[in-house]
Amino acid sequence: MIVDKFSISNFRVVSALELVPCSTLNFIVGNNGSGKTSILEALYLCGRGRSFRHQEAGPFIKEGETETQVVSFFTDANGEHVLGVSRNKDDFLARLDREDVKRRSTLVTAFPIQLVTSQPQMLLEGEPDIRRRFLDLELFHVEHAYAHIWQSYRTVLKQRNSALRSKDVALVKSWNEQLISYGEQLHNIRQDFFNVLSERTSALLEKWQFDIPIRMKYLSGWAAGTALSDAVTSKIESELNLGYTLSGPHRSDMKIESSGQKSGKRLSRGQLKLLSYALRLAAISIVVERTEISPVLLVDDLFAELDSKNALLVINEIDEMAIQSLITCIDLPAIEIPTDSKVFHVEHGALKIMDS
Repeated sequence: MIVDKFSISNFRVVSALELVPCSTLNFIVGNNGSGKTSILEALYLCGRGRSFRHQEAGPFIKEGETETQVVSFFTDANGEHVLGVSRNKDDFLARLDREDVKRRSTLVTAFPIQLVTSQPQMLLEGEPDIRRRFLDLELFHVEHAYAHIWQSYRTVLKQRNSALRSKDVALVKSWNEQLISYGEQLHNIRQDFFNVLSERTSALLEKWQFDIPIRMKYLSGWAAGTALSDAVTSKIESELNLGYTLSGPHRSDMKIESSGQKSGKRLSRGQLKLLSYALRLAAISIVVERTEISPVLLVDDLFAELDSKNALLVINEIDEMAIQSLITCIDLPAIEIPTDSKVFHVEHGALKIMDS
């Protein structure tokens, strides 16, 4: 997918803005509070139906206004399209090629967006649910059946937990078979994806001459060497006391270590950020390869905690992937960026194009 043009109205500090990006690297430069991250956030709204900062609409609607609108013109393998979204404090509306969009999943499919926030190292330092969401989101793109399996597992898990809280042992056991079936399917798909992700991340770190050893492992969410069926059926007594299910892929995690320690304790902030980029770019490469869909990559505050040398490694890798990207930064250091890039300067919610 290539975004040919998009316009933003009444979004945070932006009153009205139109941006025509190139099909490769686009740098959006501006001071804090200038509106550069709001441009990414508005484009993200088109692809996900929500902000990556707040669940509520109120914070991103420009002060004094009642509604925000974003319109994107884009091209994919099926031709040219127009996607318009509007959001007020109560309602979200989307129209794709003049047809109403009823489900947010339609946006995810039609307008594939990949986001790397200003703190990508949270993928390594945050709670396990952050890493589960990371894997799930990539797999929603890669495996057509994954969304159905994931939702089915979540539904069964909710019902089983409800039965545990009500102390209804027979009802708890009645959900076991479905929980195990969907859980094993989820685990197998995640494990397969993780194996490829680990290989590609290691290869990318080697290419970047990242000389600190990294070890990645996928934790299933139940005891290693134990079948999920055994784990589920053997812990009912404890689960009845706690009121929730103790074993399953809802408790899985990615373990990333350096020299036997958690990466967050061993690596510097810059090293953590570079490792996080390696993980994200490796994942995107799998999505592109398996789906033949080229997402638009949004990168917020690339140069924060990265020196120019390492930032250039990331930039060149994105350029080699041949995907459209929008990258924000406060300043663009004196580095040799690809000649076909575009540079925009943002100030007080308005922008102008600069020479790359």
